[in-house]
Formats: sequence, structure tokens, C-alpha cells
Amino acid sequence: MIIDKTVTSQSRLGFVGLGYLGSRVARRLAAAGFPMVVHDRDREKTKELAALGARLRRTRKHWLKSPMWCCHAFRATLP
Repeated sequence: MIIDKTVTSQSRLGFVGLGYLGSRVARRLAAAGFPMVVHDRDREKTKELAALGARLRRTRKHWLKSPMWCCHAFRATLP
């Protein structure tokens, strides 16, 4: 976690998981002009964000190439 940094409109954002919550948050931020990188196991879920200018990442290893703020939106599975 980066505590001494501020998220601005120039901050690069990353979203992993574009389900119900992640897709809505990512869509609003992309529409507001935030540069963004997205990934979801279901490639169909990335198409709308790509149309808004988001860059797509196919595998998790690509996330390590540059610093960014990252949001993970996964469904928790309870025992």
C-alpha cells in the first residue's frame, strides 16, 4: 500500500475483476478520463472498458511491469 501518494487524474489505475462492482467503478473512472489497465478472466467484460480507452492485460504477470494503483474486485467465497 502506498500511503504517501495521492490519486489524481494522471494516476494510472488497474482493475482486476470486472464483475458487478469492479465494472461499475472502472467504467465511471474511465469515463472521467483516468488512464486504466484492466483484466478479467472473461474477456467479454473488458470490451466496454477498452472502448473507453482502457488498456487490456491478458495475464497477471503483465501487472508487474509498471507502478499503478490497483483495485481487486473479487467475490469472496465463504466456507
